[in-house]
Amino acid sequence: MYVFVMAAIPVILIGIIIAYLKPKPLLAYLLIFVFGMLPPAFLHVFYCAILETRCEPEALSAVGYVIYSITVIAPSIIIYTFMPTRFKTRQ
Repeated sequence: MYVFVMAAIPVILIGIIIAYLKPKPLLAYLLIFVFGMLPPAFLHVFYCAILETRCEPEALSAVGYVIYSITVIAPSIIIYTFMPTRFKTRQ
């Protein structure tokens, strides 16, 4: 449940940002990718720099960052693909 909530929050935020900016489709997919890669970086900064816990580099944590990014990027792309056109284009 915790992982679902941690992945759902960035997906919702990415959808809101993309709907607000209304970029062209190629730029929208690029923004989804960039915004999807940011949450693991924020988590790393939060845990390592702010809380100062578990700062040693590990290969398994890098794999976790990639998997977490995929769980954010994939639903964001699916939601953007099926989003109504009134949220995608400027009027």
